[in-house]
Amino acid sequence: MSHLRTATVALTLLLLAALVAGTSTLTAPVSAKETGITGVTSGCFCHSSAAADDVQVHIEGLPEKFRAHSTHELTVRIEGGPEVTQNSSNQGGFNLRADAGELQSVDGDGTVQIMEDGEATHTAAGNDQREWTVVWTAPSAEGIRVTFTLFGNSVNGDGSPGPEDHWNSTTGTADGLNYIDMGLGLQVSNFGPGAGVVLVIILLLYAYMDRNESKDEEE
Repeated sequence: MSHLRTATVALTLLLLAALVAGTSTLTAPVSAKETGITGVTSGCFCHSSAAADDVQVHIEGLPEKFRAHSTHELTVRIEGGPEVTQNSSNQGGFNLRADAGELQSVDGDGTVQIMEDGEATHTAAGNDQREWTVVWTAPSAEGIRVTFTLFGNSVNGDGSPGPEDHWNSTTGTADGLNYIDMGLGLQVSNFGPGAGVVLVIILLLYAYMDRNESKDEEE
């Protein structure tokens, strides 16, 4: 029976590896612009090489539980960084993405725009502030956890990117009404309900076979 046990362990490891690999993202720097940024995965490196502790970025208004197609008004806010003076031409910018659902700008608000890839960012007019409002419409699936990733850039407003401009990032989550946390540190639901069921069956089968093998050894 040892060969069955080995096969079960192998299948379990393969599935876990697939789940972990699916949650990873490619990282590449991106250039910030007055008219908005998109595709940010690592940071605003054209301003400074690393995130700054004196800047905090916040996503406010995320629901603890969401229903399908419900809408939620989110506030994106930056605190800290360079001091704003009367000579500052700009104050900051942001990039927000959600791995499910749809981000939208508020009607009539010219400070936020939605890019072709669905990410939300500031406009040229939106550079003159450090707080923005974005509307998020939940997806149809209520059994998933949605992850939001925010990058915020606090600038000194001298018109030129440089190390004096500071940035930071944060993430937030919103769970669907029927989302179940498997307690494995993995977003199993993002791979569909079938992946979670297969994982549970394999683990149960492994435990059953391990118990039977122990009994055989005792006999």
